[in-house]
Amino acid sequence: ALEATEGLEWEDVKVDDPSTWLQLEPELIKAGFSAVERQRIVAGVVNANALSEAKIEAARERFLLSRQAAAEE
Repeated sequence: ALEATEGLEWEDVKVDDPSTWLQLEPELIKAGFSAVERQRIVAGVVNANALSEAKIEAARERFLLSRQAAAEE
């Protein structure tokens, strides 16, 4: 996520205000990141925040294990 990196500061992007998220690319350009670096950053953010079948399955397994543990108490 955009706020997970310690020491990372944004001038125009506010992680809790989606209306500012389109400022991500211009701010990365202003900071001197190359096109490849910007693509990697954006891809990492998307990957961290997007659902995938693997993430859904892992969440399902954790949920079922928690239900099983609660039933055993």
